[in-house]
Amino acid sequence: MAWYTRCLIGAVAALAAAPPASAHPHIWIDATVAIVAREGAVRELAMVWKFDPLFSGMVAADFDTNRNGSLDPDEIETLAAQTVPSIAEYDYFTHLRLGDREVKIESIRAFRIEVHDKLLYYGFSIPLESPVDPRKTELSFSLFDKSYYTDVSTEAEGAIRLLGDWPAGCAVEKGEDLGNPIYFGMVFPVRHVVRCG
Repeated sequence: MAWYTRCLIGAVAALAAAPPASAHPHIWIDATVAIVAREGAVRELAMVWKFDPLFSGMVAADFDTNRNGSLDPDEIETLAAQTVPSIAEYDYFTHLRLGDREVKIESIRAFRIEVHDKLLYYGFSIPLESPVDPRKTELSFSLFDKSYYTDVSTEAEGAIRLLGDWPAGCAVEKGEDLGNPIYFGMVFPVRHVVRCG
């Protein structure tokens, strides 16, 4: 089990007993999401996560087994093999709803790890269980860690975009999900809702 997985598991256990003011995020992710449609139906969410410098450096140091100052392909392969089941335990920090139904993320595709300017990036695709017509079914999602050990931000310009063959008049609206607070009710996740008018 990788050190950062142990950190996440330990944090969840600690938060269960800790008063609300004692914890805060320790890992920061800037996420971008492309909501991909083909033939007018949503097929997948394509994500890229960019990690903060401290976490990126600690992972690089932990997996740079030959100590050459970079992650070689075999080291990245080892990291990826540990990462995918680890983030699966946290539902890939992705909370998807179709209408009022919450959809559990069963699997991801095309997972990859890259390092640019010493920052760690994860990229992957979340396929929908079946194509969704956004004119008939409202699709919405939030990216968050329920324990709030990891902060996932989509605040950057252009972080959420529609990609592919979309019906006319579709756009993404963003706002706080006031009905589903996390971290002792103190944090409201950001929910992204696809609307086609």
